[in-house]
Amino acid sequence: MPLGHPALKICVLGDGRSGRSALAAALAPARTHHRGVRVTTWIDPNTGAECEVWDQDGCCLLDSLGQSYLASADGFLVMVDARDPEGLAAVPVLLDAVQDLHGARPSRIVLNFLAGETAETLDPPIHGVPVVRLDARCEREVRAMVSELVPEMIAFQRDHGTD
Repeated sequence: MPLGHPALKICVLGDGRSGRSALAAALAPARTHHRGVRVTTWIDPNTGAECEVWDQDGCCLLDSLGQSYLASADGFLVMVDARDPEGLAAVPVLLDAVQDLHGARPSRIVLNFLAGETAETLDPPIHGVPVVRLDARCEREVRAMVSELVPEMIAFQRDHGTD
């Protein structure tokens, strides 16, 4: 993105076992640590867009972060451990809550599983949100998935002025 253009804000949602922090770490080390939130900055090599990936601390619940965590987000990544049936069942509820509060945004549901594991299945997409299966520790997979989401977020930011 051109110099001076606002960074794209991506909020990572999911419980403490979902792989949120592993996904953020696969992009880059956290550069900023707000109370309850780690922010990782990554430059998409395809577009040059600066992406801020917001990851809630495991000790800080999304409820306690309030609206500020989700505010002005250009996109959401909903992380879920593919081996966790309760986590899988909670995905539609979480998507409903986020979309009710902030409207539909470019998003992905990320089924996190370790290489070689078999994963539970979801019927993609859920509420129009595509489901991606990957190992959140795999830098190549994570970067490819986020790069695919970036053009949608750029268009959303341009059309809705989330900056």
